[in-house]
Amino acid sequence: VRQKFAQRAVDRYEQFASRRPNDGEVRAGLAQAKVSLGQVIGGIGSLDQAVGEMKGAIELLAGNVARNPSNVNRFRLAKARNDLGQLYWSVQQKTDALPLLDLSVNDLEAIVQKDPTDLEARYELAVAYNSRGNCRRETDDSVGGRQDYERSRELHFALIEQYPKKIDCYAGISAAVHNLSLIYKSKKDYAKSLALLDESAKYDQLVLELAPT
Repeated sequence: VRQKFAQRAVDRYEQFASRRPNDGEVRAGLAQAKVSLGQVIGGIGSLDQAVGEMKGAIELLAGNVARNPSNVNRFRLAKARNDLGQLYWSVQQKTDALPLLDLSVNDLEAIVQKDPTDLEARYELAVAYNSRGNCRRETDDSVGGRQDYERSRELHFALIEQYPKKIDCYAGISAAVHNLSLIYKSKKDYAKSLALLDESAKYDQLVLELAPT
């Protein structure tokens, strides 16, 4: 059912785009619809089709950036790259995932440096750090993974009082801290690993307390 609705959204935007091929917002809408469809398809195991939709989205968004390299357009492209990188990582294709995650992090860092008040970009950068950390940790780059997880935790923490969705910040901290615990566990630093698991559980509890009933 989800795939059917996602496909309808893509079909509608493709019709709009055929009538307004130079409209960047229509192209961005089509790209987002393709990302959503790709995520749905990827969740049911059709990897090639999912990747095709998401690569199509990235191509559309890259075209928008080429026409107008605004922070909004660059943010959309960086997010789509992160989404595809996460999909590759979820199916253990880390060599495909890491270059996309690197591009996403680099672009988001540049956006945040240019406009530190951009909360969405700062939040997405925190997410991207965690995504890249996962990929680095699982490719035996524990130092890079640890740095990314720590950056993710710090960014999420700094956003707690500013970002409208506080629950997402708590969930992001929990994920980054839990992943940090895995690195210390792999190094047999069990005391540090357990302390981080306790910290992660604290933020999980905050998520539960804020979750709608």
